[in-house]
Amino acid sequence: MRQIQFAQLLKVSKSIMQSILAASGILIDKITPLRLIVIVSIFANITLTYFYYNYITFNFAISFFIFMFLMRYVILFASFGNKGFATNLIARLGEERAYAYYEAVTGFMFFYRSTSFNFLVLQTAFSLELFSLYHSTFIVIAWIMIIVATIVNVWGTMIIGVDVYYYKDMFVRRPIGKFVVKGPFKYFSNPMYGIGQLNSYGLALLSGSIFGILAAALNQITMYIFYYLCEKPHIERVFGKNKLK
Repeated sequence: MRQIQFAQLLKVSKSIMQSILAASGILIDKITPLRLIVIVSIFANITLTYFYYNYITFNFAISFFIFMFLMRYVILFASFGNKGFATNLIARLGEERAYAYYEAVTGFMFFYRSTSFNFLVLQTAFSLELFSLYHSTFIVIAWIMIIVATIVNVWGTMIIGVDVYYYKDMFVRRPIGKFVVKGPFKYFSNPMYGIGQLNSYGLALLSGSIFGILAAALNQITMYIFYYLCEKPHIERVFGKNKLK
């Protein structure tokens, strides 16, 4: 009995770790050359940031965030919007190879977009005047937001799977799993675009960065635009309109 419980605990722990790493762009369930390149680029980023952080300026942080934001959403909308290039890429390279490239680009974007947001928040810290007046209150609120968002994101990723988190179902234009209504999806139709984004606001609050709050809001609004223009029509097409709240 204890062996079964230990095996279940180990399985859940592994799933949690894979979900956390996947959200950071690191996929460890199977190491491929493309995934290895992404992992190397991530550790290169971490190393360079550690040694050269003092050279990061306000202007660089703003520019880097804007660049990564535009790159992320241009690629996302171009992939799955009307006449998106995902279909053409599959026709040229084959489904497996085409998705491997897209997965690598997505993983790269996940990490570097988060890095750009962190740079922005740190370089614009204490730009929120109210922060100095209610410092302790903001810290408590911020940590609550971060913890709740992290739980929702990890939980949601474990339920839908890493492939769906990386938009594989939209890339191949067919379901790669069942439509599930459990966990956070039982209470919210899109918890990861909603509550799941509270961690960005929480990080901004911890630093007292009004720029971080505005950047988090811009990102969330754009995510919802993508959802209603591209992702929701896909879900309705493959699962039926009655599946969505």
